[in-house]
Amino acid sequence: MRILIDENVPVQMLEMLRRLLPGHEVQHVSEIKWTGKKDLALLPDAAKRGFEA
Repeated sequence: MRILIDENVPVQMLEMLRRLLPGHEVQHVSEIKWTGKKDLALLPDAAKRGFEA
């Protein structure tokens, strides 16, 4: 499962989430240059890129 983490979650949480969710791809919006993107645009764009959560 591909999981996109919102900018309201500190980037420092990524490593812990990646360890807790083995077998899942966890990315933060800052890693894909989507910081500041509004939810109405972010949600459909994330779905198009294969993010499921």
